[in-house]
Amino acid sequence: MYKLKSAVFSGLAGVCLALAAMPANAAQETHSSCLDAARQAKAALDASGQSPNYDAALKEWRSGNEFCNAGYYRQGVAHYEQAEKLLDPASKS
Repeated sequence: MYKLKSAVFSGLAGVCLALAAMPANAAQETHSSCLDAARQAKAALDASGQSPNYDAALKEWRSGNEFCNAGYYRQGVAHYEQAEKLLDPASKS
């Protein structure tokens, strides 16, 4: 019985350490941050209809939408950010 309690305690301690070691920004991505990033990327798409990178940016926006809808918020936000980067004329792709 002692060994079982010790193993459970060790496992919980390991999980706590792993969560504490996560980067702060990785834990911050939420459904809300996905919605904000989607709105920003959509606004950039709407304003950049003539961009040579429009199709690639639209593909990134759709990927972001799929990831966020599946609950993979960090990946979704990254795709939305990539969409905006593709449409930014100051960015060197």
